[in-house]
This record gives sequence, C-alpha cells and structure tokens, in this order.
Amino acid sequence: MDIRTDTSNIWSSFHNVRQLSKQLSLESPEEGFDSLQIRIWFDYSLAKKKHLIIIEQQNNQWNGRLYQMNVGYINRLSYDIIEHYDMENIEPISGWQQFISELYQLKVKELSDTSRSGADGTTYCVEILTPATYTYYDFWEPEYTKDKNWKSANMVKIIALLENEFNFNSLKSR
Repeated sequence: MDIRTDTSNIWSSFHNVRQLSKQLSLESPEEGFDSLQIRIWFDYSLAKKKHLIIIEQQNNQWNGRLYQMNVGYINRLSYDIIEHYDMENIEPISGWQQFISELYQLKVKELSDTSRSGADGTTYCVEILTPATYTYYDFWEPEYTKDKNWKSANMVKIIALLENEFNFNSLKSR
C-alpha cells in the first residue's frame, strides 16, 4: 500500500479525520478500497457540526453519501467525538458521468496542500482510497489563496461543485 499524506498545515486535521473515520466505521485506508473512494471532509474549526461527502465507485457504479455530524471535543489538538450523525444517499443533479468528469478536470486526485495553516477557520480534507494507494491532503481556507494558487482555486471550485450538485449547504456558505 502506497500512503501519501500531503499537508504542510501544522494544524492538520489528519489525526482527527482518522478518528472520525473509525467512529463512523468507515473502511480503514490501510486496507485500501476495491475500486475508488473519495472522502471530502468539511472541518469548521470550533463548530459543533461537521460534514463528510463520500463518493465511491464499485463494480462500475457510482454512489454518494452525505454525513452530517454533531461533535463534541476531547481536545482540539487531539480529536472530536461524534455525538450524533445522519447519513443520506446522494446523487449529483447533472448525473454521475458529468459530475465525475468535472471533478477529474479539477484534479481532485492530484491536488496537494499549499495553503498556510491556521487554528481557526475552515479546513477541507480529502482522502483518496484505491486498491493500492491512500492519499490525504487538506486545505485551510483556500478562498484566501485562490487568486495566487491554482490548487487552492481548484479546491474552492470542488467545494462549490459539491454544494451545487448535491444541493448541499456547508456552514461556510450559510
């Protein structure tokens, strides 16, 4: 298994994402995934609500899930505890083929973190699971660097695409 964790953010949410994944009983990245799974976490700093969108392809079929979690804190530098969550199946408005094409054009599988770190604000965490690889990267407030950095600009476009296609409003956009 090839594992890449690409983040320069000292406040990286990597440990927290791994703990939340366990609490949701998601597949372990070390075990891989039989085809492709993309997880995009919306971490709103000290907010008690978090979101996760999972897009996966199995047996040439695409599926999506949206998790809305209420969390409590053990220690912000440690991880969150999920107090309650709701999960719903989701499908993109434009259809899977168009949506996946747009997601790939934005290079969701090739991006890497170039953002500065911060303790407060929104961090978007992305996990890519395949049979042979696990990739993790996160962006802290990419909106602030989108005009200077194409990777941040693409991350902002990915978030907008998710919100539009799945009729989903993140806390940031409220």
